[in-house]
Amino acid sequence: MTRSTAVLLSVAIGLAGCTERKADQDTACQASDLKAPDTCKPGQKVVFLPKTFGNPQVPVLFAGMNCDLSYSVVVTDGAVTCIYRPVKTAVPEKQGGSQGSSKPVEQ
Repeated sequence: MTRSTAVLLSVAIGLAGCTERKADQDTACQASDLKAPDTCKPGQKVVFLPKTFGNPQVPVLFAGMNCDLSYSVVVTDGAVTCIYRPVKTAVPEKQGGSQGSSKPVEQ
């Protein structure tokens, strides 16, 4: 590899992260169900405040389905705040514990 090729490759790798979208820190969307409202836009802050309290798995489920996990996620027993990025597909757990592929569920 020539020196100019190595320099060009280094610059290309360095600039690869420059195309990421910035998070919208000025707009927040509120959700009370596991599926965020259609008014939430990817990149916005989303605050999840569930209608019921007591199941600590609910905030984790919301974060997994609606948060951009490349950013920080704040999770408590009753709420989540994160940058919104919904999953495109979710693969349900296969019933019966047997191994194998299952059909993705479109969101």
